[in-house]
Amino acid sequence: MVDLRYEIDKIFDEYGSYALLLRNDKKVRCKCVNELSQAPKDTCQICLGTGYINKAERIRMRSKATSSSETLPKVVNFTSAGSIGIALRQFYIDYTVRPKKQDLLILCDWDGVKPILDEYTEIYEIANTEPMRGDGGRIEYFIAVAKSDPINMELRFVNLQRNADKLTYYITAR
Repeated sequence: MVDLRYEIDKIFDEYGSYALLLRNDKKVRCKCVNELSQAPKDTCQICLGTGYINKAERIRMRSKATSSSETLPKVVNFTSAGSIGIALRQFYIDYTVRPKKQDLLILCDWDGVKPILDEYTEIYEIANTEPMRGDGGRIEYFIAVAKSDPINMELRFVNLQRNADKLTYYITAR
């Protein structure tokens, strides 16, 4: 029997690259949140307008350009003339990562474990995620889909925190 997780891991080793997955830490509220309305400032450079402190983790992934189809119904635009395919970027991500809709994928260069966030950095907002399951129902890997045009945002690496064997990256807007 083929262990798909092992095979995907070998593909990542040979053809994959590292990226940052930026998630909102719903435990730590940003200081920009208005006490009365509970609304964050949409221009906040610390939380990027989310209201929560952003944490990023370094992940291994592989990506490719694609387009939407009926098999990806959450990313097809419907018009009065019918459905329109959208240019997309598809990301194959390890089963342990569990990406979610609206997470940000940051494709950047690296200096060891430190990200280099410069004019060549690309940022994609995940529009849809799909767990890919094996025969027994076990999640083998995830496919995450984003629009092919990167988000126009400049980021700055602030801090790297090491907890046990996991690295946490803190990122803000410039």
